Formats: sequence, C-alpha cells, structure tokens
Amino acid sequence: MAIPPRRWVGYALLAAGLSLLFDTLTFLRTNWSPLHIPMYAENELAIGYVLAVVGAVLLLAPTLIRMLDRYAPDPSMKMGAQLAQRSVDDHRQLLFSPKSVFARKGASWLIVALGVLVGLLALSMSGQRWIPDRARDPYWYKSCIQTAGILVLGMTFVAGSLLGTRNRRHGALVFLTCTPFVAFCIGYPDAGYLAWVKGDGIFYSPFLRIALGLTLLFFVPFVVPLFAIRNKKRATYLFLISAALVSPVFVRSQWSASLLPRLAGWSALLVAFGLFWLGTNNWGWPPLLAPRPTSRRSRLGSVFATCVAGQTGPRLNEKGVARPALKQRQF
Repeated sequence: MAIPPRRWVGYALLAAGLSLLFDTLTFLRTNWSPLHIPMYAENELAIGYVLAVVGAVLLLAPTLIRMLDRYAPDPSMKMGAQLAQRSVDDHRQLLFSPKSVFARKGASWLIVALGVLVGLLALSMSGQRWIPDRARDPYWYKSCIQTAGILVLGMTFVAGSLLGTRNRRHGALVFLTCTPFVAFCIGYPDAGYLAWVKGDGIFYSPFLRIALGLTLLFFVPFVVPLFAIRNKKRATYLFLISAALVSPVFVRSQWSASLLPRLAGWSALLVAFGLFWLGTNNWGWPPLLAPRPTSRRSRLGSVFATCVAGQTGPRLNEKGVARPALKQRQF
C-alpha cells in the first residue's frame, strides 16, 4: 500500500524539526553543535518547534478529524440539509437585511468607491517612494519590501473592488488571499524598538527570517479552521488547538509586541472588505453589474491600466526631510 504524500511531508517536517531541536539542546548543554547550523539557538529552537508541530499535525490529521467528529458532529446530519440551510439563511438575513434593492446597491457601490479610492492612493504612494542606495544603507531591502507591500495593497483594493462588481466571491478571494503578504510587507520594516545608548538612537529590529516565521505562525490559527468551515464547532476547536500550539513561540519572542499589532492592523483592513463581499455573496445579493463573456486578457489589461494610472506622479526625494540619525541593528 502506497504512503500518501501527506504522510511523507509530515515525516519530513517532523524529522527536520526533531533534528533542529536535538541540535539546539545539545548545543545548550555541551556548547557543541552536531549539525553545525549557522543560526542562533533561540531561532533554531523556534523553527524546530514549528516544524515538529506542523509535521505531527499532518500525521495525526485523520485522528484529529475523527475526534472532532465525535465531540462536534455536523448538525446538518441530524436536522437535514434543507432545514439547516434554511436556519443559516434566516440567521444571516437577521444580521444584515436591507429591505430594498436600492439600499443594497448603494452600500455595495459605496464599498467599491472606497476600495478603488484606497487602492489608487496606495498605488500613488508606492510610485512616489524613494528607494535608498544599497551601498550606503545596509537595510535598503526593508524599504523595497514596504514599497512592494504598498503596491500590492493598492492592486488588491483596485482588483478586488472591480471584480466584486461582477462576482462578489471572486472579489472576496482577492482580498483574503493577499492579506498575509500585504500585512507582512508593510508591517515588518517598522517592527522593532528604539533604544538610546550614549546619546545615539539604535533601532533594534528582527531578522527577515524571524519576522517571516512569526508571520506564518500568526496566520496558522486562521487558515487551519478553513478545512472545517462547514462545521462551526469543529472550526472553533481547530482554531483553539492551533492557537495553543503557536502561542508559546509568541510568548517567548521579544518581537511579538512590535510585529503582531502591525500584522493584525493591516490584516483587519483587508479582511473587512473581503468579509463584506463574501457575506453579501452568501446572503444572495445580486452582482452590481451583469457578468459579460470577456476574455481573461481583457480583464487583466483593464486592471493593469488602472494600476498604472494610479502610479503616475513625481518621485519624492528624502534629502529635504529632517530626520534624526538612527542606527539599526538586527539580531
């Protein structure tokens, strides 16, 4: 009997995680690293813990699903599909039920106008940002990452809002899919804390790999419940289990206080628009514009033309801006 790919990936992640944990513990006890991995002990311990947990979850996924089915069975199996769907629809209509078609279209067009306005503003800001010199600034890549994040933020708002006028579900998927990338790119460059040493300001910031790992762990509790989205109790259990598994890393990390609020803030902005389009699609709101059979090349061309138009404007030079001289350090 062939082993499924899920188990192969689980075994590989578990073996890698246990190897990193063994190497870290050996180094902490004997000051000797068997694997000779060029990494700080704290970072290696966090990465090994994450890999081991993810591998164990992949291997134990069928068992966890059976346990969740036992303690949180699907309610539609007891009451019937039609009755369950009717109760869910009634509940959604009670949450937000405009009585007229005019009110629905007015609210939707308002969200479209707001999304396009935010998108064009972000595209204009990304086109006017000044890229520092690589030879003079050793942390030039932070500005590049933030500029890319603002650019993707503008494209997300423009593309998601325009797609939402004809297909609400597709517009929601654009917002929700781009949320992790945008939140990381915009939030990471400013993460850290300022310390004053002998009158000089030193800005301590995390390494790129540490910030990327913390970002992935931050979104794990929100992605895992999507595999059981049809069952609210099961999704709640999966969220609590995954949050409990990743919380020790955030408790021990010194960068959680500065990175997590930025990730949460930028994610909330995109998720709010995505949930609006997804919720109105589930409530049965009709599309603002009738779908028309256009080619994919034409749709991509229209979105690209809008994004290029939003980036027009002169570039700003930071030489005239008075800023205190700060040093940056990463560890």
